[in-house]
Order: sequence, then structure tokens, then C-alpha cells
Amino acid sequence: MPTQTFWNLPAPKREGLIAIALEEFADNEYAGASVSRIVARAGIAKGSLYQYFADKGDLFLFMVEHVGQQLLERLRGLEPEATGGDFFELLRRQMSASTRAALLLPLHSRLLRRAYVEQHPFREELERRGQAASGGHFRLLIEHGIAAGTLAPDLDPELAGALIGAMLNGVGPLVTARLGLSAEAAALGDPASFDRPEVEQIFDTVIRILKRGLLAEREQA
Repeated sequence: MPTQTFWNLPAPKREGLIAIALEEFADNEYAGASVSRIVARAGIAKGSLYQYFADKGDLFLFMVEHVGQQLLERLRGLEPEATGGDFFELLRRQMSASTRAALLLPLHSRLLRRAYVEQHPFREELERRGQAASGGHFRLLIEHGIAAGTLAPDLDPELAGALIGAMLNGVGPLVTARLGLSAEAAALGDPASFDRPEVEQIFDTVIRILKRGLLAEREQA
């Protein structure tokens, strides 16, 4: 993670370096991303970069976390109150919002997809971090739903959040397959590829399963 020296940089210089690193890691797989290109574009010595980050891997992990937080902020813009506290309506809106966020932040989206699709030394660590962040996000939504009375009061928010996060993470590869895209094409392609009615139909089905379960209606009755 960044040193305090990095955070002490003037904001324009710090943000400029982040923007350059974003392009480098979004446009290249980890092995091909170049610290030399980053520092050349930033107009700094390579030694200066190593005052901010331990190595290329440290910078990469920071960038993945940074873009993930920025994309998540787009989703958090939908406050629970905007849906009357309805957990399922909020979750459905956020699924569509994830597509819109990718369209608005295509480099962020591409870097994040690369990070979770391509082979590099940090795959397992990123998966662990991603699952923790996702579970925490959904835990908060579930707590709102319980408080609003739209979810069962005896739910375990942590367990339910982890299950929903894992379920939605599994939907991504299915969407990619349904669109006829390889994992590599999905990582490198235009986010608009996912802005399709069939993707929205998959989201609707996910919400129906979460809301009504897998039993036939006669069995539920």
C-alpha cells in the first residue's frame, strides 16, 4: 500500500500519477505493464515511485483497490431510502447501476476485469479482498432491509451478505458466456457489450430467485 510520502504529495501530482497508472494497468496485462512507462509519462524518476510504493505489485494492488472503491461509490449513490427500504428493489437497481458505472468509468472497469480474469501473482489475494468487500457491502444493505421491515428480522446479515455476494460474483461469468464472450474478450472489451436487454433479464431472474426461492409456487403455498 502507498507510503505516507505518496499521500503527502500535492493532490494534482498524486491524482496525475494515479491516472497514468490506471491507463497502464488497464491497457496491459500485469506482466506487460511497465513502471518505466509510468514514470516517464509522470515526469519523475523511477526511484521516486519507489518512495511511494514498494514495487510494481504494490502499485498494482493499490490501483485495483482504488478503482474498486470508485466503482462501488457509484453504487452507493443509490441510498436505501430512494426505494422505500425495499432491499430487492435496491439490489436490482444496483445491478443495473454496475453496468452504468462500467460505461461511465471504462478504464476502471477494464482494469478491474483484468485483475480478476488474467493470471498474475495476486489473484488469490484479490479474490479474498473482493469477497470481503462485497460481503460487507451487502451486509449493510441487508441491515437496512431488516430495519425497514422488508427482510426477515432473524436473518444473519453477515452470512446473508456473503452468500449474496458470492452469488452475484458467479453471475458475471454466466453473463459473459450468454453474450458469447470469452473471459479475455470480456476483460478487454467495450463495457457497452453488457448494456443489453438479455443482461437485464438475467438480473431480473437473479432477483426473483432471491425473493421467491427455488420452490414451485404450489410448494411454497
